[in-house]
Amino acid sequence: MRIEPLKNQSIGNFRVGGVRFWTVGNENQPQIFRISVSAENGEKGHVVGLTQTLLESTRRATFDGNGILDRPPSEGPPILDADADMKPWYNNECEGKALPADGTAIEFEMKDSPAAYTLTSAKSDNSWKNLKMIKDFTVSEKFVLSLIDTGKKKNDDEIGEIEIIKQWTWSYQYQFLVGNTNGEPDNRATPIENTAFTRSTECVEATSHIPIKLEGPVATDRNFHHDKWTPEDWKGFNEDQW
Repeated sequence: MRIEPLKNQSIGNFRVGGVRFWTVGNENQPQIFRISVSAENGEKGHVVGLTQTLLESTRRATFDGNGILDRPPSEGPPILDADADMKPWYNNECEGKALPADGTAIEFEMKDSPAAYTLTSAKSDNSWKNLKMIKDFTVSEKFVLSLIDTGKKKNDDEIGEIEIIKQWTWSYQYQFLVGNTNGEPDNRATPIENTAFTRSTECVEATSHIPIKLEGPVATDRNFHHDKWTPEDWKGFNEDQW
């Protein structure tokens, strides 16, 4: 099987907005990985496609008074990362296709713009008078993208014993701090964008086999709404909105 990379773009800087809760994302420069695949030998006619698994995830907000809000997936990781109606494929651009017998290349493209959310104020007792404000928000995640051969001859067959043809990993992380325009902390939950950093990687070919998920829940926003407070008796302000 011949596999040729066509585009490999790492995700760009993230932006944050909001007051009572922050929304962080990047739509202008998403993670993009595009490849062409063509049959060379006995795999002609087999259905191949791209699937993505979330391997590691940290989404943590820290508050005045040493409060911590973690928002891990409700299950995993690892957890399948896919459009719910496209499982196990990442999206319709990654959906499995039969390799043409004449060696004509087919293309797949993964485009990902992860988003994250956090509350910006919390309480540490039964009173709402002394709210604890957010100090920083840190997110770090790692994925594996897998080209798999299902062994099927058409998409409506059931997936049987799959073969992982090739895998690539990619990751990103960022942090936003709270403060005013002079960089000094205040109590308005205003993010300082120039203190944020984004570290991201292009898709890098894996050197050894990485276990993946092809079924079960997917890494959508709903699956990240599993709040874990430290201390356990803390609670977020306006938490009913979540």
